[in-house]
Amino acid sequence: MNLPKSLAQASLPWYGIDFGNGLPNGRFTNGRTVADIIGDHSGLPRPPPFLDSSLSEDVILSNGVNFASGGGGILNETGGLFVSET
Repeated sequence: MNLPKSLAQASLPWYGIDFGNGLPNGRFTNGRTVADIIGDHSGLPRPPPFLDSSLSEDVILSNGVNFASGGGGILNETGGLFVSET
């Protein structure tokens, strides 16, 4: 959500429709993932996104952060269609 040069934006209305409050949540999914379900059943807190503007050092050190990114991958070519030149 905070990567303005990326064409891959998780702020579209359908991302998050089945998750929490039904609003876009910065994740490229409409609901919970397997990791979310396991964490929920284990009582673990969900880590906030790495680019969350409200993050503080204390939150990062105590809860960690989620570095997941749409279009991300191990190969240099991965996600090349999602980069804007402007």
